[in-house]
Amino acid sequence: MKNVFRNTDYILLGLVIVLVVIGVIGIYSAGMNSTSSSDEWVKQIVWVGISLAVMFAAWMLDYHLTGSIGIVAYPIFLVALVVVLFMPEI
Repeated sequence: MKNVFRNTDYILLGLVIVLVVIGVIGIYSAGMNSTSSSDEWVKQIVWVGISLAVMFAAWMLDYHLTGSIGIVAYPIFLVALVVVLFMPEI
């Protein structure tokens, strides 16, 4: 396994974490005076966790591999976008 932590921009990573924490605090404080039990901040934390897992997986991926995957994935996603144009509204 390659050393992915060697070239990491820790300042950027720290700023992103600070922004995520501020966002969760903002969502929590917005729902404090709500009469219903609002668990939106818990949902936000769950999505942050999922996003961190995906980010870590992408971080471990060799960027040379993404070029070869992109050659196959690009036409598939283009076809999917065209199919969405003809889907009925929900």
